Amino acid sequence: MVGAKTDPSKAPEIAETERTGVDIVKSAIAQARKTGTPVGVAEAGRGRPKKSDDEDVEVEDTWNKPEDDENEDEDKIDKKAQTAAKKGGSNLTKLNKVTTQLKELEKEMKDLAGKYKKAEKSEKENLLNKLKEKTKTKKELENMQDKLADLIG
Repeated sequence: MVGAKTDPSKAPEIAETERTGVDIVKSAIAQARKTGTPVGVAEAGRGRPKKSDDEDVEVEDTWNKPEDDENEDEDKIDKKAQTAAKKGGSNLTKLNKVTTQLKELEKEMKDLAGKYKKAEKSEKENLLNKLKEKTKTKKELENMQDKLADLIG
């Protein structure tokens, strides 16, 4: 599967993965750019001329040809990508904050665990209660982190 933003220099790698020819991958990328939607490499290969051992098949190189509506389509795609990036960016920022809070909380919990080991019985209860509260907070942060990671994709 390739999209409008797929890097053409990756065509040989994609062709190897998809077990097809580089021109088919390039054709799929061109089709994705033209339509603005993802295209399966197999779809782009359908209907292409097959080459027999003694027959040369000439395939028109549409890769570098400018499309009339290409700029208009590219603008629409860019606007959609910017909107998605803004949404994803805010989720990414939230994810970074949650991850930072989680790391700080884990560090605090380790410190408290060390103090708990050295503490007297009366002090241990207080530290244990703090650790239980921090454990609840940690689970909430982990759930939030998982949800944000799923949103980002």
